[in-house]
Amino acid sequence: MGSLAYMLECATNSKLSNTEHTKTMVSSLWLMCWYMSGSLCTSAGSKAYDLLGFGWSCFLEAVILFIPVCWMFGNVISSKLQSVVNQTITTESEDEDDKDLKTKLILPI
Repeated sequence: MGSLAYMLECATNSKLSNTEHTKTMVSSLWLMCWYMSGSLCTSAGSKAYDLLGFGWSCFLEAVILFIPVCWMFGNVISSKLQSVVNQTITTESEDEDDKDLKTKLILPI
């Protein structure tokens, strides 16, 4: 449902008309992708079970599901580090402004 809400938001942000027709088209596109992924994943899972057996196909599924988790945690860590870097840069620039102000107050030229 989150992806549907995001798709509707993107449709609105891309200057498409905010009508029922647009919402219906986006919703139907989302529904088609949902059903296609369901059938493709089911087919791929059964093929993996036939080729690898139960244990290895479960392991393969766990690895495939773990990749997006790593990607999401990487994005969270990256955004946290970026905010710390931005905060450090802002603090350093404020410190430099304070030094300039103190120098101007001490030695007016």
